[in-house]
Amino acid sequence: MDSPKYQLIKQIQQKAKDGTLKDLMNEFQTNLDLTFESNPTPNLCLKDAEEVRDEYKTTFSLQDLTHYLSAIGINKINFKIEKTPIPKDAGTFWELVRRGKSKNMED
Repeated sequence: MDSPKYQLIKQIQQKAKDGTLKDLMNEFQTNLDLTFESNPTPNLCLKDAEEVRDEYKTTFSLQDLTHYLSAIGINKINFKIEKTPIPKDAGTFWELVRRGKSKNMED
């Protein structure tokens, strides 16, 4: 049986594929001045390296979104996309991504 976290990840991936996340991604892109990257290229110019400060990051991925959702307490399979809070700025988003990542490592 899959864990709730794994099921959430699969649900997010499915919603991204079927276009359900399009409006949410657009809000994140507009409000945070970040670009969604569906197929990130690992280690391209170290853009995703831990050493890169948040203010220099220009893209986010589904994995980042998953960590963000985990950090804000959305871990249910049937989360409501339209009720997903958008962070006030990119710095807040990246802080919550880090928290979600740490939280996921502890689970």
